[in-house]
Amino acid sequence: MPIIEIHQFPASDAYITNQSAAKPVLDSVKGAEGLISLYYGLQEEDKETGYFVTVWESFQAHKEFVLGPINFGLTNKFAVLHAEGPQAQCRVRFNADTDAAFNAPITEFSFIKTRAGVSAEQRQEVIDNLLSALGTIPGIHAPAAFGETKERPGVFVLTIGWESLENHAQVAQSENAMAIIRKMDSVAETTVAHVKLTRHE
Repeated sequence: MPIIEIHQFPASDAYITNQSAAKPVLDSVKGAEGLISLYYGLQEEDKETGYFVTVWESFQAHKEFVLGPINFGLTNKFAVLHAEGPQAQCRVRFNADTDAAFNAPITEFSFIKTRAGVSAEQRQEVIDNLLSALGTIPGIHAPAAFGETKERPGVFVLTIGWESLENHAQVAQSENAMAIIRKMDSVAETTVAHVKLTRHE
């Protein structure tokens, strides 16, 4: 499976007003060796957190990009897109293809940190049940994908494509979903974000 880098940043007013302001930066990255695709968007919950999502052939391809000349020239271009504040990046090799999730009208990113005292087996059992249940839900752009972050062992990302925020909200209120959510909460701390991603061509 490819490597996905998820980059979150406090968005500038220019980016909040018009996400296409990112295109000059993304145009610079587009020709990088080993890059498969890239996406940009804004988080729906706060309308202030920007997202860049890049898909790479391998960890090595991403490493060579980071150390290469294209990346060195991005700092000034990127400066107009972000406001003051911390940024976050992680790289994930997901267990399933992410094209459907990233090209859906709404993309969910759930950042999952295993609670202390919970074994990997306990956590994985809950995740497997969740992924199985998601495969039967109307409005899902299957498959959902799950993977561990390279930078923070024990922290995972679940990504799901939804038809709409309303669709996700309706599903989350069902009895079966509530039971799964309670079980997930017992084994992990979860932070959920929804983003309208646009693929950069």
